[in-house]
Amino acid sequence: MAHPLKILVILSEEGARGVAATGIIGERVQACGHECLPAHCFEGDPLPESASGYDGLLVMGGGMSVFDPAYAEGVDRICGLVAAFHEDRKPVLGVCLGAQLVAHTFGGRVYRLENMEFGFKELERLPASEGDPLLDDRKPSLHLYEGHRDGFELPPGAVLLMAGREVPNQVMRLGPTTYGFQCHFEATAEIIDHWNRVHREMIGSWLGSDAPHRFAEVERDIPRYIGEAEGFAMSVTDRWLDLVERRRDG
Repeated sequence: MAHPLKILVILSEEGARGVAATGIIGERVQACGHECLPAHCFEGDPLPESASGYDGLLVMGGGMSVFDPAYAEGVDRICGLVAAFHEDRKPVLGVCLGAQLVAHTFGGRVYRLENMEFGFKELERLPASEGDPLLDDRKPSLHLYEGHRDGFELPPGAVLLMAGREVPNQVMRLGPTTYGFQCHFEATAEIIDHWNRVHREMIGSWLGSDAPHRFAEVERDIPRYIGEAEGFAMSVTDRWLDLVERRRDG
């Protein structure tokens, strides 16, 4: 590798700062000798006007909705960057809200789910993932962590790579370089525990009377599924970085 990759990271979670907010993704970027350059546009950080000077774009999750008027200006700025990176064929990776922002950028409807999807859910790898740079040769299914009230419809031209039972659209690709992952595949056990402590009241209000059971279920499932989930996150991130590097050097 001649030069480290420069990855622009858009943070949206309230109070999130630095590479730690990107979980395993940021860990792998740094472990491979590359740079994460974070910005939180909803908390006043400036965003670049274009993709110039960056090799890839990572858009992380947050508790807001893309259709909330209070966040319209920030949503428009992020979507403008997603479109700019996509047009330049510089890889984009959107996670949770980031995936919804990718969908919104290209005309996919983002909508409120009837019930919050929460906890480890089994996702199935679809035939379209065969040969995909990030997902080829993965296991047919695995359990990954979810925590979202909104979902997205596929934009025109998008390919669905992984699907869930409760929320079908989980992993999509647009063109050769733009991806959206609805699941929080970046989350470690420590991050999940942190989210469910810090946001317990808010998540509990979304889950309703079933909240105590759902929180207990997550605590039970962390040791059951986290090892395989973290392995998936490391593999996907490494392959995404390979894609970023090939696009930069090609």
